[in-house]
Amino acid sequence: MVTSRRIQDLSVVLGDPNSFSRQIVRSALGGYGVRRIADCRDGFEVIEAVQRFIPSVVVIDYQLTGLDALEVTRMMRRGASTQMLPVVVMSAMPSRSLVIAAIMEGAHEFVAKPFSSQTLFERVSRSVFVPRQFLRTRTFFGPAPYDQALREPLEREVTSLNATGALPAMKQAFNVKEDEIEFVSI
Repeated sequence: MVTSRRIQDLSVVLGDPNSFSRQIVRSALGGYGVRRIADCRDGFEVIEAVQRFIPSVVVIDYQLTGLDALEVTRMMRRGASTQMLPVVVMSAMPSRSLVIAAIMEGAHEFVAKPFSSQTLFERVSRSVFVPRQFLRTRTFFGPAPYDQALREPLEREVTSLNATGALPAMKQAFNVKEDEIEFVSI
């Protein structure tokens, strides 16, 4: 259960080019007890704030200037200190393709504008307080998508990578030549 004490301990980096929109998000989260919110106008400010503060969650509008939300998310997933941070992407022009793009860049949640304060708070809370398995493939790193149609191909790729990655590691560990390995079906 999310307690008010845990909510008050949250720190948020908020990125949105529109000052009125930032004010609405601050007000919505503040109504639930979130007190530490760093405002950013563009993607570069978001990256700087994330590196400086290491927040509990990053809430960013898709249309950030400088770097958009997908670029910011991609950069965060590549950084050692930021790769596991929850990211919530918002957009006033949501589409299925945009939601999928955000998820495939590693966003935890997506919020369509206009939103209710309850919806925003639920998505932020879920991204912070509900543990998610992270997947790493050749083309993806981020939380396992909720949508099974998106998750299954990624999980297959992870399984395939683990299987192909195990053979070279086994050969090296045991100093075995490839023609000496026998595969047995059980």
